[in-house]
Parts: sequence; structure tokens; C-alpha cells
Amino acid sequence: MLLLILFVGACEQDHVNDLNDLDQKFAKSRVVSETTYLELHLHQYFLENELTLLNEERSRLIAEIESGNDEKIPELEEVQQQINTYKGYHEYNEEFIARIDIPRLPPKPNPCDRPGEDNNCPVPAVFEDVFKILLHNEQGDVSMTLTDNNNGKIISELVGLEYSPDYEGLLSYQMAVDHVGDAVLHITKYSELMDAEITYAVNVKIE
Repeated sequence: MLLLILFVGACEQDHVNDLNDLDQKFAKSRVVSETTYLELHLHQYFLENELTLLNEERSRLIAEIESGNDEKIPELEEVQQQINTYKGYHEYNEEFIARIDIPRLPPKPNPCDRPGEDNNCPVPAVFEDVFKILLHNEQGDVSMTLTDNNNGKIISELVGLEYSPDYEGLLSYQMAVDHVGDAVLHITKYSELMDAEITYAVNVKIE
């Protein structure tokens, strides 16, 4: 599923101020447990998988156009716009991630270099029956839903939302899950770039 994210202008000075604030807040942060994840890391994982699919689609369309099928040009332009948008969003996230000392997700296994219908590429991390996702409180309201990958049934339960004791300025979103196996984590959050809410989803494995 491709989510089209359109860029809107953002105040550069406000962005710089936000990054400077993060530098100060997380200067003395402690390392968190392996069952704690930064939401921005999950968003990056989603973007990277989508970029893999979009670049494959771009190559396919270019080949068709070079074979004389000019009707594919509008599709190519749309795909290229999505690629540019996701790359820009990925770079924007990285500016914040670089200032928050939380271990990144493990590297993707080789089969997930080519995500598709036959390979749902779960996040390469262990999600246990209770886990935490950290968000910076400037993100505004955030909602998360965990669903069974087989039947779409909601299987998540919000245990609590509190300020993280390990990272000043980060909120800890705790979820409890009575489920083992594949699941889909849906996250809706405020996007400063869009000045609106966006929703994305990543596949996870509960152990």
C-alpha cells in the first residue's frame, strides 16, 4: 500500500529550534531496554520498504516507455513524485533520529530487500507481549492499533501513556498484546510537513 505524502512549506527556523531543543533534552539520556522502540525508526522502516517498491515500479515504467509506450509517462511522473516525497520525509526524520540516542532497529534480513505480497517484511525486532514505543511530545495526538495479520481483528491494548523515565521529552506508549505471531501495527500521527495527520502501517512479529 502506498501512502502519498505531499510536502508543504515548513518554517526553517522553527525546525532548527526543534532540533536544538532535542540536543539539550537528550544530552544525558540513558539507554533503554530492547523492548522499547522509537516511533521514528518504525516510520523509517515503512518509508524504506515503500521506496524499494517505488524504485522497482519506476524501473519497470522506464523500460516500457523506452519500448515506445508513451502512455506510461504520467504514471512515471507520479511514481517519481512519490519517491521524491518519501526521500525528503526520510531525510527529515533522520535529522531528529541523529539527536536521540536510542538503538536503531536491527538490519533487515536479505529476503526483505524485496518486499511484496509474498513477503510482508515484518520489522526485524522482537515485540513481546508488552512493549513500549517512544514519541517526542511535540508530535501531538498519536493513536496506535495492533491487528491480527490473518483476520484484521484488533489485538492491542493500551496499558498506559507516560513520560519516559529514560528520555526527557519523550512519551512512552505502552501496549499489551494477548497474541503470538504476525500482526500489523497501524500508527496515526501529526505530520509537521503536511500540517495534518498521516497513517502508516508496519508488519511485526509478536513472540
